[in-house]
Amino acid sequence: MILTNSLIKLDATAFQAECTKAELVPDQSVQVTKTLSPGVQVADADEETWTLELEFLQGGSLETFLMTNSGLAVDFEYARVNIATKVKYSGEVMCVAPSSIGGSQGEQPKATVKLAVTGAIIPGVVA
Repeated sequence: MILTNSLIKLDATAFQAECTKAELVPDQSVQVTKTLSPGVQVADADEETWTLELEFLQGGSLETFLMTNSGLAVDFEYARVNIATKVKYSGEVMCVAPSSIGGSQGEQPKATVKLAVTGAIIPGVVA
């Protein structure tokens, strides 16, 4: 599958026309402890956390939205709509300012942002 058509919404505003990359990325660490008994290990997993990672063109409404709402929790929706299942994921993310503003001469400036998901990710279907 080649990702060619996605939906990215923050607070019901669509931003996919400005995004060049969107990923929901999990983080869950597992600790394995060996005991003094040969071959016996104890495993424990931390609670799973997620981030919504975006790469986008600078100078648009997404940059302004993130700067204006930095530090605030907003609803999000992410869906890959060019696949048969059209599953969407929604929840709430904490807005932060973009990683940088500006760039190199002769290139379209891009920025990245990692938005922490606060709470559960809810799967659904694109209407």
